[in-house]
Order: sequence, then C-alpha cells, then structure tokens
Amino acid sequence: MTARRGLAAATLLLVLAACRNEAPPAEPQQTPAATASDMPNLASFANGTVVVARTGELRLDTSTLHAIDDRPDSGWVTPPKDPEQSMTIALPVSSAIDRVGVTMGAGRPPASVTFEQSMDGTTFQPLAVLESPAPGREAFKQITPTNVSALRLTIAASGLETITINSISASGEENGSFVAPALTGSWTINGVPASFAQEGPSVRGVLQTQPPTLLEGAWSGRHVWFIYTRGNEYGLGAIAVSPDGSRLNGIWWYEKVKPLHIAPVWFGERTGEVAGPGNDGQVTEAWLARLGWAPLPGLEFDSGGSLRTESSESTLDWLEKTLRSPAGVGATLRKRDLSRATPEQGRASSASALESLRGELVRRGVDISGITFQPLAAEGLDEPSTGPIAHGLLNMVEIVLRKPAS
Repeated sequence: MTARRGLAAATLLLVLAACRNEAPPAEPQQTPAATASDMPNLASFANGTVVVARTGELRLDTSTLHAIDDRPDSGWVTPPKDPEQSMTIALPVSSAIDRVGVTMGAGRPPASVTFEQSMDGTTFQPLAVLESPAPGREAFKQITPTNVSALRLTIAASGLETITINSISASGEENGSFVAPALTGSWTINGVPASFAQEGPSVRGVLQTQPPTLLEGAWSGRHVWFIYTRGNEYGLGAIAVSPDGSRLNGIWWYEKVKPLHIAPVWFGERTGEVAGPGNDGQVTEAWLARLGWAPLPGLEFDSGGSLRTESSESTLDWLEKTLRSPAGVGATLRKRDLSRATPEQGRASSASALESLRGELVRRGVDISGITFQPLAAEGLDEPSTGPIAHGLLNMVEIVLRKPAS
C-alpha cells in the first residue's frame, strides 16, 4: 500500500510539473506602435481585394470598404447596439495566409473578432480569433499557412454604441498571378443602374444618375483607373473587381484627390453580361474643354518606368492624334511619382517614364519639338490625400493644353 501511495504521489508531481511547463492559451499579439505591420497587406483595396458581402455600417462613408482602403483617417463603423456584424472580402489571388490582424479605433473593443476562411466563397472554416483587441494598435495572430480565396470577419455582439475597425490585415504568399476579371456588362452600383464596356484594357462606363455619370479609364495593375464627368461635375477614381467578376468596389474623388473631396464609395453587383447604353467617349475632351488639362489613365508603365506600349495603344493613338492637331501645339505632358522616399527620387522616376513616352511618340513620327515634358514630385498639389490609391491617381500622366480644346 505504501508503495502504491508513493507511486501515485510521484505521478501527481509529474502531471503538475507538466502543467506548469505547458504554454498558456495564445493571446492576440499587439504591435508595439499604433501603426500596422510593414508586411504587404493582401487584404487591402490597393492589392485588389474587394468587399463582396457585408451586414451593415453606420453610414456609407464609414462602410466596410473603409477598413481595407489603406487610408489612416478612415474605418468601418458598425451600426449602434446591433447584433454581431460581419464582412466578407475576396482576395484577388488565392493566397497562403500566415497572419491576420485588425487595428481597432478608439473606444471599448468588442469581446472578439473572428476570422474565417474559404476557398469557394461559400463554405467557411475557422481561421483565428482575436480576443478583446486593444484600440489604437494592430492585434494579430500568426497562423499555420492556410490557402485562402475569401476571408470573413465577424465582430461579436457587444451592445456598445458602435465598434470601429480602422483596418484589416492579412499577410502571406500569393499562389499565382493576377488575372483581370471581366468588367463588360450591366451592374447596379449603390442601387443605381450602370453599364461598362471593355475593349482590351480600355473601359468606358455610365451610371444612370441624373445627369448621367460618364467614365473613361483602363485596367492597369489590379484596378481600373478612371476619370469621370457628371454634367458640370468631374473627378477621378479607381475600381477593383472580384475574381469571379460578380462584385466591384470603387473609391473616387470629386475634382481633386484630397481628403475633403473623397466621395461615397461604390459597392457594385453584376446584373448581366451584356453592356447597356454606353457613353460617347468624350470624357477626356470634356475635361480639356473645361480645365485645359486631363489625366490619361490609359498610359501604363512598368515598375522600371518603361511605357507598356501594347496595353497603352488606345491612349497612345488618341494622344498622337491630339498632339498632331492645332489644339496640341505647345502642349505639356507632366507626370508625378509620389511613391518615392524623396521628391528628388520622385522627379527622377517621373523623368524616366516621360523619356519612355517621348521615345514612343518619336517612333510614331510625332513632332515633339514644341512639347514640354515635365517631371514632378508634389509640386502644385493642394493637401493631397495619402495612400497607394490616391498616389496611383496623382501619378498618372497628365496632358495640359496651351488653350482649352474647343
């Protein structure tokens, strides 16, 4: 009997020792600063990610899209005292995700934020749970690399007035290359009928607002970059489309790319494969007639600043025709690069791109002796918005005419 008691006691001591050495349940990690991780964020609009489903938001200017828009001054604010809220995002490319996180806004955090993953966008499996993520800094979890095409994020019901998520992050490796989805067809955007027609990378569109909103743009990278007119109104923006071509998101600005000019974001849903009535292709001309200048979203450059002549052909044809016309005499072609660390680097990058454009115009036989090529950094910009989408729009080549086009 004594031997048995000794054996039991020894066994108990071993179990207690093992329990003391066992790692505690994983807590959500917190970044030491109030900024998100420097790792590339695959769950961002700038990466081509699209919100494909959502339960709700306080207002359209605090929607779920604001949690992935890469703007430090925005976020998703939930309706007050509502039950749990969720949003689903489609990644542009299936990816092996090894880290997910959120950055909460000010105020009491929810009890939990749950991530689920899916490969088909329909069936979701648990991925990670962040318990009581602290406000003002990124809470995240490292996870075993998991192949993901869509992520669903759910905020636990809390009864609080509102919950704010400033940003969502997901890191990892993409499993393939991006393929631009089809955009041609009929859509509803924020409940308004719309239509897009695509030829190569070039896109024209119309929203049936009053008066109609007319768009011209082109695919470049993972977005359609566009300019628009609506009666006397004008502006510019970017569209991302889900990989299956069924949903789109848009971020755009009235007149200038600056914080006070940000417009209500777009949530679009495809309603048909055939484009409805289009526009007459006069958006750029309308900009030139009113302002004397216009961005040219159809000119695409690679990361080294070389003009992609094949994808830019339609805009190059238009530019050649314009520069050969009386309206093009004395024109200026200007470009910025706000993605560089210093203004000097930005101007050097812009100069390289403009030199590539100059070479193509010369190859086409255009007389460039009276054309000014102007590389810029942030000169002439009035408190511009920040972030990769804003910079992408501001980095487009612009044509400036000596006299407004008639």
